[in-house]
Amino acid sequence: MAEENKNFILEEVINSKLFNLKLQNFEDLPDRIKEYLIRIESDVNSKNKKRELLLKEYKALKISVKGVTDSCSISRQTIYNNKEILQRYIEDAILEQEKNDILIKISEYKEEVEKLQQRIFKMQVRD
Repeated sequence: MAEENKNFILEEVINSKLFNLKLQNFEDLPDRIKEYLIRIESDVNSKNKKRELLLKEYKALKISVKGVTDSCSISRQTIYNNKEILQRYIEDAILEQEKNDILIKISEYKEEVEKLQQRIFKMQVRD
């Protein structure tokens, strides 16, 4: 019963995607193609769920003073009382992580693309 329900939901999703792609209705397809589409959609769903979980985990691995104090069993007061060494060390680790953070780079690239698009638009309007 659960498998039938899962397949029904997958078929509805597939049919919607086929409609958006202006392709043949799912019900009108040969059984073998239906089976392939169900397997493909199932695989796509599985990978998307894994990506979402990994993204959540990736975000959770962001370095912070609180995160370091919690995982290393060091009080925040100890960190703040030793700013010259401990806090500075953590802040350097944060900066190093941010320098290599893919999500930050993507955000920066999106901002740059937006600025360039605005600039192009202004040039087109001017000319």
